[in-house]
Amino acid sequence: MESSRNITSIFMVVALVAMAALAVSVSQRSDPEPGSEYALLPGLAENLLAVEKITDFPATQIRSVRIVRTDGEELAVIRNNPGNREFEFETPRPDSIAPYSGILFANASFLDGLRSRNAFTVTGLPDETVIGELTYTSFDGLVLKTVVFRAEEATWLRMIATYSRKLAAQHDKSGDTSLLPDEEIIEIARRLNGRVYKQPD
Repeated sequence: MESSRNITSIFMVVALVAMAALAVSVSQRSDPEPGSEYALLPGLAENLLAVEKITDFPATQIRSVRIVRTDGEELAVIRNNPGNREFEFETPRPDSIAPYSGILFANASFLDGLRSRNAFTVTGLPDETVIGELTYTSFDGLVLKTVVFRAEEATWLRMIATYSRKLAAQHDKSGDTSLLPDEEIIEIARRLNGRVYKQPD
């Protein structure tokens, strides 16, 4: 009886060790390439594609993304060139990126459920409670801020878009045909600014 119990214990230990080794092996094989946007901040790629879908603005032109949590904590990532997939942290890397990834995934899911034609403009809703903010800047000078908030027992998203001449001046547009002229960015900012969406039921 004692012998049988000892054998069972040995088998359990061996099984646990084997499972741990398998988990490490799978993790090493499935990890994305170091430095890619997926490895840096999960949810970033999905979020940028969702923003492109709802705004018709190319995700490849997004220069930086800044995430602000309800507690005021911020995280920002940036890339150096248009079309470059690789981002790096602009702010110090936090101890846990899970809350920021959660905001990115939630925001992407929200945007994916919307249609551009469903936007409307309101000056304000009573008792707004901000859930999170994301600010995108582009190499062209577009600054787009999305604010997700709760009001009237529903979840909403508001866009605040502006054109930054200073940001646009940092990149030479003459040699890059993918960058849009100032007039187009100003028109895009005008089109997006003030849009409000209500999360579908």
